[in-house]
Formats: sequence, C-alpha cells, structure tokens
Amino acid sequence: MKIITKLSVIGLLLGSLSPAFAFASAVDSNVVNTAKENLVVMTGIAQLSKSEQQSVYQVLLQKETAFAEKRLQHQDDKQALSAAIKELNPQFNRQLKDIVGGESMREFHQYIKKQKRKG
Repeated sequence: MKIITKLSVIGLLLGSLSPAFAFASAVDSNVVNTAKENLVVMTGIAQLSKSEQQSVYQVLLQKETAFAEKRLQHQDDKQALSAAIKELNPQFNRQLKDIVGGESMREFHQYIKKQKRKG
C-alpha cells in the first residue's frame, strides 16, 4: 500500500512538472530557431566558411540562451530586461566580431535595425 501511495505522489509531481518542461522546450525551440535565422543572415553577409559558421552558431546559441534566461528572470520588468540585455550584448558581439570581422558585424547590425523598423 505504501508503494502505491509513493508512486501516486511521484506521478502527481511529475504530472505537475510537465507544463514547465513543455515551456522550457518551447523556449529552447525559439532559441535554436533565432540562432539559426541569425546564422543564415550572417552567412549571407560575411560569406562564412563551414568552420566559421559552426563558431558563429555556437556564439549565437549561447547569446540567445542567455537572453531567454534574462527574459524569464525579468518577465514583469522591461527596464531590468533591457539593462540585462544591454550588459550581455557587447560580450557576445565581441565574440562574433572576432569571427566575422568588423565590417560584417556593422552590416549585420544594419540588417537587424532594418528588420526592427519593418515591424
């Protein structure tokens, strides 16, 4: 009887965690998709080799993961989120610039600005 009760409690706990895992999976999916989209743009701008593409993708994945964590931490505080992202951006942009070069980074930022204006 105790075994059944323990299994029931474990089942209830796991069932209550399922939405959290589903949310985490959705966040992971968004992170990967955003990193891939940015990689395609950067590859087009900078004519990256396969090796450079792999390096850029890893940095973009780390960047988007860090941004997603900050979005979760600061869900209700847009100012804190903005400050956190502004703090992280230079770190990742420097890593990307080291891989693709300064001119390509400027072109990438111009592209991003145009996309934001389009809405």
